[in-house]
Order: sequence, then C-alpha cells, then structure tokens
Amino acid sequence: MTELEEAIVAVVTNHIKKIYTDIPAKVVSYDAKKQQATLQPLIKIDGVKLNPIPAVPVQHIGGLGWTVAIQIDKGTEGIIKCCMRDIGTWLHNSKKQTNRKFSLTDTTFSPGYRSEEGAIPNLENNGIQLRSNDGKNYVWLKNDGDLYTSGNIHCKNQSVVTERVTQKVKFYPVLVIRTLI
Repeated sequence: MTELEEAIVAVVTNHIKKIYTDIPAKVVSYDAKKQQATLQPLIKIDGVKLNPIPAVPVQHIGGLGWTVAIQIDKGTEGIIKCCMRDIGTWLHNSKKQTNRKFSLTDTTFSPGYRSEEGAIPNLENNGIQLRSNDGKNYVWLKNDGDLYTSGNIHCKNQSVVTERVTQKVKFYPVLVIRTLI
C-alpha cells in the first residue's frame, strides 16, 4: 500500500469505529410509564466496558390501535439499535435536532433477543405462543388450528370456565377452545 492508501484506510477505519449499529444489552431499570429503560451494553470496545445508557425507548410490538405489551424486568436481554440521526425531535417533540449520527445517545431497545445462556428452555417451534419462560403459563395456537392454555378462560360478560375442560366446547359459533388434559 502506498502512504496515501494507508492514510485513507486509517481515516476510514477511525470513522467506522465511531459508528454504532446494533449492540446486545441488558435492562438495568425500566420506567413503565415512559416505556424507557436504562440499559447496560454487553460488549466492550477496545477492552473498555460501555457505560449504561439511560432513557432508551423500549419496543412493544404494535400498530395504531393494538399492542402486544410484555413485562420488562431488570436483566431482560435484547438489542440496542443506534439510530442514524438524533431522535430527540421525535422522542421529546423538541424543535432542535443535532447533527449526531449513530450515537449511543440516540438508541431504541428491542427486548427478546437472547444469548445462548438466556435461551428459552423447551421452546416448541409450532404456531404462536404467549408463555412464561418456564413454560408453566401459556396460550398456544398450534399450526393445526387448536388453541391450548394452561389456565382458565374468562369471557367478559359471558361466563367463566373454572374447571378443567377435557373436550371441545363451543363458546361462539366460530370459536372452538380446547385445553390440555
């Protein structure tokens, strides 16, 4: 390499080191009202542990009228996503936007990404499940269309099932519910 090429590589490498993208992290604390967390990045940069990042918006999957909200506890693993630009204008409805790019100051958090150590035990790859990590509490819609639950089914203003159901029961003309025996 020529001296010019080496200089260009050094400059580009130095700038790339300042660009943050996705970083694994754990929740240190969570403010449910603001839906923001203080996060501890789980990687080191050049052998140096990164400081906790405060007030990071936490993702709950949803659209305009519906949301899947999950419990966020201290220790929850996930991925910090560093935004391309300053998110203060969007987050706080502020008027002034800085020129920051890919900064640890401008991050969001997606919970649920897990390390091998934090992997969910006995996770079945069949349909969709709402479940506790230990598998004791769940609602499970399997690929075959059957719905299973580990608990009681409560129908608002209709009825409450308080005994174990062992056969198909029609609550509505098009809804069939069955629980595990």
